[in-house]
Amino acid sequence: MDSLSANKLMFNGLSSSALSSSASLVSLASEKVDVEIENSPEPMELGRDVTGDLMKETFDRDMDHESNEEAMEDTEGEYRLRSEMESNSPPTESESPSGLVTPAAVPDPECLAGYLTERPPVLYSFGYHYEGRDQLTNHCDPTYMKLHRARERIGKCLHGLIKCLMQQDGAVELCQQVVHCIKCWLENCGNFGSKNPIFIDHIHLVDLLNIPHVNSPYTRTVIGARLAIYHCNRLSISRSSRLPGDTDKLLIKDLVSLAASRYNETAQNATMVLGSALNKILNCTNLVYGIFKEWEVALLNEDRERLKNVMRFFLVKKFKGFAERSLHNFAKYEDLLARSLEVNDSEVNSLAMKLYGSMKDHILVPSIVCMIDHSLVDSIKPASSTVSLQVKALRWAKDRKRHLIMDRLRRLELSVLKRSQAELHWKFRLKVLELLADVQSNLEIPLDSEILVLLGRSINGVHPEITEDCVLWLSSILDATRTRATINYDLKRFFSPSFRLANVCAVSDIIGMDRPEEFFKEMSNFRDPRFFIDNKLWISTLCWNDEMEVVKNESVESLNLNPQDSATIKAFGELVTKQWILEILKLHMDEGEANAEFQPDLVYFFYLIIVISSYGYTPNMKYPEWFEVCDEIYNKEEKQSHVALSEVYCALLLANKYNSKHLEETDQVISAKLAEIFKTGITQSTHKIWKVFCWWLPAHFDCRRAPKVVSVICDFEVPLSGDTSPFNISSRIGFLKSYMSSVLNRYHDFDEVTRRFFGSLSHPYQIVSERSAAILFDALSYTSIKLFNNKEKLLEASSQNPNGMGLLPFEMPPVFAECLTSYLERVKQLSTTIKGLSTQEIVDSDYMFHVRGLHTLLLYVLKTSYGVLLVPYLKDYILPHLFELDTMKDVCQLAHLNTNVMYFLIASIRYDEEQTKMFIDLIVNDFGLEHPNMVQKEHLLTIVQSYYTVRYLTITSDQRALLVEKVVSFLYSNPVSVKEQAAAVFSAIVHGSMAFEMQPLIDSYISKFTKIINTHRRVKGKKLTADELNLVHGATLGLGALLNAFPYTSPPPKWLPNILWLVAGRCSSYEGVISRTAKTILSKFKKNRQDTWHIDSKFFTDDQLEELEGVSGKSYYL
Repeated sequence: MDSLSANKLMFNGLSSSALSSSASLVSLASEKVDVEIENSPEPMELGRDVTGDLMKETFDRDMDHESNEEAMEDTEGEYRLRSEMESNSPPTESESPSGLVTPAAVPDPECLAGYLTERPPVLYSFGYHYEGRDQLTNHCDPTYMKLHRARERIGKCLHGLIKCLMQQDGAVELCQQVVHCIKCWLENCGNFGSKNPIFIDHIHLVDLLNIPHVNSPYTRTVIGARLAIYHCNRLSISRSSRLPGDTDKLLIKDLVSLAASRYNETAQNATMVLGSALNKILNCTNLVYGIFKEWEVALLNEDRERLKNVMRFFLVKKFKGFAERSLHNFAKYEDLLARSLEVNDSEVNSLAMKLYGSMKDHILVPSIVCMIDHSLVDSIKPASSTVSLQVKALRWAKDRKRHLIMDRLRRLELSVLKRSQAELHWKFRLKVLELLADVQSNLEIPLDSEILVLLGRSINGVHPEITEDCVLWLSSILDATRTRATINYDLKRFFSPSFRLANVCAVSDIIGMDRPEEFFKEMSNFRDPRFFIDNKLWISTLCWNDEMEVVKNESVESLNLNPQDSATIKAFGELVTKQWILEILKLHMDEGEANAEFQPDLVYFFYLIIVISSYGYTPNMKYPEWFEVCDEIYNKEEKQSHVALSEVYCALLLANKYNSKHLEETDQVISAKLAEIFKTGITQSTHKIWKVFCWWLPAHFDCRRAPKVVSVICDFEVPLSGDTSPFNISSRIGFLKSYMSSVLNRYHDFDEVTRRFFGSLSHPYQIVSERSAAILFDALSYTSIKLFNNKEKLLEASSQNPNGMGLLPFEMPPVFAECLTSYLERVKQLSTTIKGLSTQEIVDSDYMFHVRGLHTLLLYVLKTSYGVLLVPYLKDYILPHLFELDTMKDVCQLAHLNTNVMYFLIASIRYDEEQTKMFIDLIVNDFGLEHPNMVQKEHLLTIVQSYYTVRYLTITSDQRALLVEKVVSFLYSNPVSVKEQAAAVFSAIVHGSMAFEMQPLIDSYISKFTKIINTHRRVKGKKLTADELNLVHGATLGLGALLNAFPYTSPPPKWLPNILWLVAGRCSSYEGVISRTAKTILSKFKKNRQDTWHIDSKFFTDDQLEELEGVSGKSYYL
């Protein structure tokens, strides 16, 4: 065929393809969203369910053995009907219905009757021109026959063009044009772009409604847009999908061949068209696997360009999924990738390595377990008598398929295992081992001794990355093996929602029902514990849980492995030697020189090795040799050796959870070594490592099994003198805090900890004092939650609360209350010993050491909801102490004590009704201060402002009035800074008042302030007394505060012009501080109102404006 003929045929193909597309339904595939339905012809009526009718008639004829149809099975196992009716002019394949045919009932019991679902044939009546007519009517329509026969000829022509072009080397542009024609032919339902306004508007709306913590902003507009998109997608699936014809298959095979072209542009275009076509044409997956033949040819010819394009083809998610999810072709795919890695080309190797590494993510082992409640299934079971038979056949088919997949998976394992025994590049060997390990880690895959031994021998330190990864993979495989043995190889029971291990029970089975006191008593039982809790668990005391799961104190005599697993573990155990373990640890320490961190994965690996060792599966490694390993790797000068030692110690203790024959010995050895390390081996670089050890171990292991280790961590004295290193003391306290943060409220002796650290709270070293305060706060937070035996008692206590606000869940622990009271008394007593001392002497005194510790503890408590527990101590201890510190400002600065924060926090406590009355009474009476100084007055105002703002809605109107009156009283108090602070607080109160209270409040204080100013008018030749001057100045500040409460309100409130006139006309006429204050108020008013004065000035009279002009000296107000 010459080029002119080829171009002519291609032009005809393009024209006919366009005709076919215009006569078809506009496609609405899920990945594209440009909808064009304006040119689609409207049918006369809604199409009936032709497909459903045909299937039902066929089903009836099959039942009567009079069928004229023949069920034919395609390559995917699907059934479809082909007509046997012959005519003088047989219809082409293109004339068959293009919609997806629901499989009809056939004699094979594996095929379910699809018409029972009563699927509608169409969603709406627009679309395909010939929609709604039966097949006979279409075949009698000349236009229909002509159109589809023309389309069929175009398809054959395109196939011929491809065959021709594949023999012409370098016809890249022509191939692209033909591929485009094939795209139009295959997607005969039309195509669309990505500019669908529905989708774009939807994205725009979602961006506008991007609300934090709201994943789906479901407004009505967004719902409408989403529904439109969903409808388009449904329409695309319902009307665009179709089964392939012979010509479809030919063209798809051509596209697969072009996707393996050595020309990159041709291969990319063919890949894209093929992916788009397979979204609409079903049951063509087997045709994609034809690219394996092209791959084979490329490997034989060492055609690197073709190899690159073939592997780029599989980089597409759809086609990679075809290869990786099909165990029928998975072995071939793996073999081709392995052979591609042998090609001497870096890009080919890189692509093949990337594809090989992703294979493990898609190996899905079909589970034998299927948890179904058959009683619920029977409730929706159809009445047909054949359903049970069909379900039984389907189950048989699924079981058969599963056995087939498992057999192929086993053959894949053997093939990959054989490949791993050859000489491979270390990166490829890593991928091969990863694939084997991933398969073996599955609970339903039997353990293979050759794979386990191979992974064990790969831990040889030759390549660090292989060794490190093999350690992790072995951990996963051994863990899966132990899990299977623990559940007696009964996976169905394991996946049951009610599954519970044999050594696990409810806590009530041991201590009885509703007995939380007995539980916490058991937490102190180190001699003979009845149960254990091997995780980080907060014990809820408000509502006791009798079904809380705990581990019985029972020793497990064997691993319960089946003979195959036992033999496999023995074969692997022969590899485990002391030298093998040391090599792993040495490599781990060498790798950790730059960044030594605790690695739980390595802990689990050693834990599993020690477990099999303790049960005799490692003949070359006895249990006592693990202690020798610990002694050999430890070097107190090296940080990484501390990490390795802590990991091995955790593994040794975890391994003795259920096998206690070595537990006492392990506890003794580890505790002795820990005592030595904590005494002489803790440095700035290693203390965090042992802090992690003290936190991680109790989160995975109930340390009551190892009382000596617990004693080393928790039982130590804090010397009160300054002779001991503060770093060593603070590190020990940090270890205890880490331990307590894991055991939480299950700690064994909170009372002893409370007494010990109240004693060290006044330590001369600040870091020790701060760590002691942190421990005390933890003890308070863990023990202050109220305890109820069951939920009924909790509800009863809540309902009996007199104020209807529910139950306060906190109560002060008796021992903590006793120690806190004693400490506060000690502070009060020491305060009498500093009189006459200099500032430096006070800072270095025992009094300030106690004060510093007290403040650290108070800050910890007041910043949380536990601050309410300190209310009984405010009146007699805490507030008098704070006001006393206000008289020692220099001492506080030198000691870095900031009491301002404390006042804010005290004002923010959630007081109950009685406590509120008490606290407001203290505020009104200045907390008992007879003559407060300036700093005390400022702090009093801080308390009032904070309390009023935070508790505004929880106090009554009368109480709010008392607080406002207290603030206003400070307007008449010296010095000026206090007055100005009071004015700012008063302004904020007015601004934040509720509407029904605001106006009466304003009117009331306008009257009071005006009365003061009118009473003490300026008289020529008469000066105001100091008291009168103080009153007028306070009233002026009060009026200014009212003006500042509404700085930008436009138009201004009705009362504002009169107030402004009063300040300008009266207050500014005084001399001294009053005049300056009035002019400052007017200046600020002018600055705030300059943008809206053209509106605001309309609400002032001419006299008022003239008065304002006279004060300002400018014509601004006119």
